[in-house]
Amino acid sequence: MPRTAASFRFRLVTAFGVIVLVLWAAIALALHAVHSGAIGKASAEGRNLARSLAEHVASSVRAMDLSLRHLREEWLRD
Repeated sequence: MPRTAASFRFRLVTAFGVIVLVLWAAIALALHAVHSGAIGKASAEGRNLARSLAEHVASSVRAMDLSLRHLREEWLRD
């Protein structure tokens, strides 16, 4: 009888250890998936921000160019 009790305890501890390892693996995989998604979203956000900034700079340069052309025309006219 003591032998079966020790065998049962060993099986119980082993099963508990396997369950803990499986849970840790599942948590690690979930965290990796969340991390990868966050990196992808941050990368896309960075690209969008860079594109928006480039368009804003181009618009500002065009506005300055138009102002300088108008100033040149006024200068040459007078």
